[in-house]
Amino acid sequence: MFTDIVGYSALTQRNEALALRLLEQHNEITRGVLSKYDGVEVKTIGDSFLVEFKSALAAIECAYELQKALHEYNEKSNEKLLVRIGIHIGDVVHKGNDVFGDAVNIASRIESFAEGGGVCISEQVYAQVRNKTLHRIVRLEPRQLKNITFPVGIYRIVMPWDENTGVDSEMQLDMRRLAVLPFANVSPDPNDEYFSDGLTDELISKLSLMKGLKVIARTSSMRFKGKGKSVAEIGRELGAGTIVEGSVRKAGNRIRVTVQVVNANSEEHLWSSSYDNNLDNIFAVQSEIATKVSDSLPAYVVLPSTEKPAPQYSQDTRNVTAYTYYLKATQLLNDRTEDSLREALELFTNATKLDPSFARAYVGVGKCYYELGLRNMISVEESDAGEKSSAAKALEIDPNLAEAHSLLSLNAWGEDNFEKAESEAMRALELNPNLAEVQFSLATLKLTLGYPMTSLKLLETAYALDPLSGHVVRYLGLTLAWIGKDSEALNLWGRTVRVAPFDTHLALMEHSLGKRDYERAQEEIRALEETAPSDFRTLSLRALLQAMTGDRQGAEETLVRLGGTFARGALLDRTSGYVKFLLGDMDGFFEAMFRAAEAHILDPFRMRYSPIFEGARGDPRYRQLFERLGLDPELREAI
Repeated sequence: MFTDIVGYSALTQRNEALALRLLEQHNEITRGVLSKYDGVEVKTIGDSFLVEFKSALAAIECAYELQKALHEYNEKSNEKLLVRIGIHIGDVVHKGNDVFGDAVNIASRIESFAEGGGVCISEQVYAQVRNKTLHRIVRLEPRQLKNITFPVGIYRIVMPWDENTGVDSEMQLDMRRLAVLPFANVSPDPNDEYFSDGLTDELISKLSLMKGLKVIARTSSMRFKGKGKSVAEIGRELGAGTIVEGSVRKAGNRIRVTVQVVNANSEEHLWSSSYDNNLDNIFAVQSEIATKVSDSLPAYVVLPSTEKPAPQYSQDTRNVTAYTYYLKATQLLNDRTEDSLREALELFTNATKLDPSFARAYVGVGKCYYELGLRNMISVEESDAGEKSSAAKALEIDPNLAEAHSLLSLNAWGEDNFEKAESEAMRALELNPNLAEVQFSLATLKLTLGYPMTSLKLLETAYALDPLSGHVVRYLGLTLAWIGKDSEALNLWGRTVRVAPFDTHLALMEHSLGKRDYERAQEEIRALEETAPSDFRTLSLRALLQAMTGDRQGAEETLVRLGGTFARGALLDRTSGYVKFLLGDMDGFFEAMFRAAEAHILDPFRMRYSPIFEGARGDPRYRQLFERLGLDPELREAI
């Protein structure tokens, strides 16, 4: 490592006393940092240091910390110390207390290309450390080194305070953020696609158990199915530096799986392999792939063996037919239509009959009941009962199944048992912090309890794990708007309208209603009706817009239409109450809200924060409504 103070010779001529004082300060800071990394001070040459290290990694970590220490000094002092650092690796000859050789000359030449406060390294150093450090390292344009006949590639370490890196930030993707792309189905039968999708889900689940990794949720990664985008493009959209991709071929009882791990920054392949096996051994194949993927990652995220993902869930099935039902049901569950949800429920149930110890299949049953209830396709009572019994059975089999604790949290929330809902969500995150849906549900629970800033942090975490998820995008933006950060909310929706159009338009519609911007609201409702004209939320927001603009007849007709399609669900009564409020019927509104509270379907966080309901908060019944649920109507956390 070669160091040099920028402009020291000129300073000596201008103010020798100041130059000597700065040199003394520089030497004290430098030697203090060198000792921490076992840097051997070969010699000093005026204002320069020549230092030798046992490893390239120690050298760049030392250089990085030295520049940080000097940066902190400069922020507190009027006398600036700007140092350039160059690092190279190679053989040297020791003579007495000095070293000689091309490696020394190259290090000194590389140092001259660093900016004040910066560190440059040779290509040889980069090859040693690229998978062992968290520091962002970028390649510079080719440079000719003085008196060096062969070309030397030069890289620059990006310092945290460097505002102008000279490199597109798209290249700075965190390798700890990992996305598993949908595995391609190359089976002779296109109907076997459920199997390739299932393998994708299984790898996401297994890798998400690894501490130190942030694994992108299925909702976002599946958006790239069949899109034909490059790994670099996908990495930028998901903010993921590591991409896992592959293909599955299933023919009879034989399977062939190919998989590869790619650095999205450089599109360099970190690892690839193929597996040929019998379908009966799919569980072993999945576990081996997950282990090999984790082993191929850069050294700074490789964890002790005790912290690597378990080879399989502790009480998973070994019944191939039950597992096949489970994979088909999972694909149908993710379609989220009434027909697909009911078919998924049947398949999950059949899987539990074939293997009564299949804990995740019981969770699947519970998720179907939850989704059917959420979409007003079954009664609240039926939905809650199905969730509760399924979660209890799954936890009886496997008390450490994070997804079962998540389901139990949703069920407790549905019964307004907020304390249990929070504790179960926290337990799920202890077991698997990569569950974006739990980060999201805990965030909305915190909104309900009156903790908007805590909720915002959780929503931001959920967004980082699932950046293309519609409901995360929707509520992250609404929360930003509700706490007075309108511009941030609009910026977010401007970025997501292409990737999550329906939920983004839902959010913009609700935001427009809160702002009484009816012209914008009309544009948003048209966009929603083009996408999903019969969706419960589209029709509900249409009724609210009609009521807010005084179109009583139109609002009532929309409610009739809602009643004809969604009569089985209890949400219709809540929407009817909203319409009454906006038409000026405060008594009818609170009657409907108290009924909603009794049915456990009140929306407390909208009541707390949405500008739409601002006129209701001064009514004494507002406090009574919250107290009925055991909630404090006041915010517990300042905005």
